[in-house]
Amino acid sequence: MLAQETSSIDFETALGRIIERFRQSIRELGNSRALLVAVYGWPNHGKSHLMTRIQQCFSETGIDVSRYGGAACESDFHNLARQEKDVATMPKVRGWVVLYHCGWEKGPNYLRRKDDPNALAQKILGRTMDLNVWVYNPKISHDFPMGEYDFIIRNPDSIENDRFKL
Repeated sequence: MLAQETSSIDFETALGRIIERFRQSIRELGNSRALLVAVYGWPNHGKSHLMTRIQQCFSETGIDVSRYGGAACESDFHNLARQEKDVATMPKVRGWVVLYHCGWEKGPNYLRRKDDPNALAQKILGRTMDLNVWVYNPKISHDFPMGEYDFIIRNPDSIENDRFKL
């Protein structure tokens, strides 16, 4: 869905919808492969907070949640491909989610970025990400993101982190 066609939703509503989408996808996939999620947004808009909340929601369910901070790299996806082969034979694993923290927008030229998880998933795994999310604080930025997202989340409660102040 194009960002311009998607209305943004508040953080808690979006979190609930994302968790429900994960549960549905995990029921369908089982442990056959990881559920891949890219969380995009500018610094201080709530990407890390969203990822932490997702981890908390699944912490006691038997579903593993891995998260990558910073830019993704090819070795991450090669390792993931190996893990998917191994995990598919392990009956105790009920499924798993892999979150990628992306401090940029998924613009129309994302395939040119060597560190974009969407580009790497296509190149190495031969598939697209299962979910793309944009998180923004309307008090900090009024620009609507470029690119396609499954969810655009308004997070006016995000807190500015001192390490990003100019």
